[in-house]
Amino acid sequence: MRELAAGFRPYEWAESTDALALRAGLDPVEIVRFDGNVPPLPLPSSRPGAIASALADVNTYPHGGYPHIHEAIAAYAGVEPENVVLGAGGDDLILLCARSFAGPGDVVSVPPDPTYPLFRVAAQLAGAMIGDDGAVLTFCCRPGNPLGDLPPLPAARPLVVDEAYFEYAAETAVPLLADGVIVIRTFSKAFGLAGARIGYLLAERGTAAELRARQAPAPVSTLSVALALAALRTPPDVAAVVEERERLAAGLRALGFEPLPSHANFVFVPTSDTQEIAARLLARGCVVRVTRGGIRITVRDREDDDLLLAVLAGEDRAPTRSVRHARATAETAVRVRLGLDGAGRVRVETGAGLYDHLFEQLAFHGSLDLIVDGSGDLETGAHHTAEDTAIALGEAIDRALGDRRGIARYGSAVVPMDDALARAAVDLGGRRGAQIDLAEDPAREPRALGAHDAARQRDRPRSASRGRGGVQGRRACSARRRAPRRQRAAVDEGHAVNVAICAYGAGNIRSVQLAFERLGASTAIAVDPDIVLEADLAVLPGVGSAGSAMAGLRLCGLDAALRARAVAGRPILGICLGLQLALDESEEDGGVAGLGLAPGRAVRLRDGRRVPRIGWARLEGAPLHGGGETFWFAHSYAAETPAATATSEGLTAVVEHGSFVGVQFHPEKSGAAGGRFLERCLSRA
Repeated sequence: MRELAAGFRPYEWAESTDALALRAGLDPVEIVRFDGNVPPLPLPSSRPGAIASALADVNTYPHGGYPHIHEAIAAYAGVEPENVVLGAGGDDLILLCARSFAGPGDVVSVPPDPTYPLFRVAAQLAGAMIGDDGAVLTFCCRPGNPLGDLPPLPAARPLVVDEAYFEYAAETAVPLLADGVIVIRTFSKAFGLAGARIGYLLAERGTAAELRARQAPAPVSTLSVALALAALRTPPDVAAVVEERERLAAGLRALGFEPLPSHANFVFVPTSDTQEIAARLLARGCVVRVTRGGIRITVRDREDDDLLLAVLAGEDRAPTRSVRHARATAETAVRVRLGLDGAGRVRVETGAGLYDHLFEQLAFHGSLDLIVDGSGDLETGAHHTAEDTAIALGEAIDRALGDRRGIARYGSAVVPMDDALARAAVDLGGRRGAQIDLAEDPAREPRALGAHDAARQRDRPRSASRGRGGVQGRRACSARRRAPRRQRAAVDEGHAVNVAICAYGAGNIRSVQLAFERLGASTAIAVDPDIVLEADLAVLPGVGSAGSAMAGLRLCGLDAALRARAVAGRPILGICLGLQLALDESEEDGGVAGLGLAPGRAVRLRDGRRVPRIGWARLEGAPLHGGGETFWFAHSYAAETPAATATSEGLTAVVEHGSFVGVQFHPEKSGAAGGRFLERCLSRA
């Protein structure tokens, strides 16, 4: 065997999670890795369904190569398929370039330390020496690792530019392929496929062909190709990572550190106390990458990053019953972070729409801290995702309860809700099982989860509307009884206001109906677009998620009816989710196109705000809509729109555009102030 260069050091992998947990005295699931520069979770596309077809043919070779992935990468990178070379991750392609261009006695130029050590490893494995004079090949890391900088491109050619973090910087050397530049990228970082070991190289056609000739046959697996293809169909949006990177850097600066500006998914913190800081973080389960002159910290999500900041700030571990738990099945992958002794800090994102909302409400009202991230086969429906999320949450609760010392074995509660009286009894003795009894509400809403119920509602005769006279008539009669000599105002004359409440499978419809009926309006729970078009006032209520709600509106044809009302200038009222649906788009559920009744978009609450935001809050502005009064809010998203006319605690609370009025609060739950607001809506109609 040929001897390696003197002083050769192989690439050093970080310790395994199990080994780190053993050193820290923690459960492996409590280890949070800030050292890998990979996303905290796989993309939603990375699930069993993505590889099912490839798995069915796993017994055979990829005859003819991988034309589809070459085409998909070429479209993504803006090149031709002939410019693409596949490899088992960026590392495999770095090694390929080194052995293709350099040999014993040659010189290879690598970036100055600190830099990615595989450049040196690849050159030395090829038998080359490290230097700058007379280099036959030059490596450049851009953005740099571990500094996150964007160094200038060297003038030397041939030049290999490692763009592993290209998506976060949006700067590329691809336009220089014809000038002797080779670009290497990976699916390990932004695409979250580090375990699949797949990457690609972009080069001038002749160079690419020569490099492919120096590869092993079928250098990547068909399963990895299937995952990469699935990811390329919906490339990740890294805007949230970049935003969180800047928030993390600001948090580090507030603690006295000086992180370097970064163009990647990590920050580098110069420090001479690397080992002490790393040991202190590991004791609480946080693992960072120690390098010469500092530590590199991968950007994860707000909750994990806040944990790291808390440890660096010297905050003591709170004596809470908390746990991290993961559950993976053939259909889903769910990760749960749970604190039983929490404060209702909640985020549930599985893509299961209404079910996410229900889990959030359960945790919020139970004062639990709950973070759930998951993905599943939503194309077959939400049932697998909802079921496995519930199981994962139950398993997490079971682990967090521990030996159950000092805990009552059972408890019960009776809770009055908007449309029901709920009774529950819970036994923590470990017996599995549940009994649920649901009595059908005579005025129940159609469920957008299935076309059958919606169609059955659609076929009901229009005479099914409910009413007890108009707001004018009922108030006038009451006034006459109290003050018979008082003259009735002109506004009290005329027929009852007909209110069509759009029914599309999104919560609180019955409570909205009762609120209007108390004011004397004639109401109809409407799945028929004609009823919505003909009513004096159309109401778009909503509790749930944007994705399932828009699906329900489209299913019933109510989306077109509402747009037609807006064009005709007829009054529309949007409540809570209804306001968000009326905007151009919502970032919920991965991005959902809205009705476009008002400009703007719905964004998740940020800047450290508690999510969901639930409780009473004062309305600021919009005197015609109750400015100065207090209303009930319950939401996780808020509108960013130029049509805002009132706010509450700095968030959009009222939107007015044309004939549309939308409110983020719930007037039907806001007592007398809510009643006055709805009465004004009826008077305008």
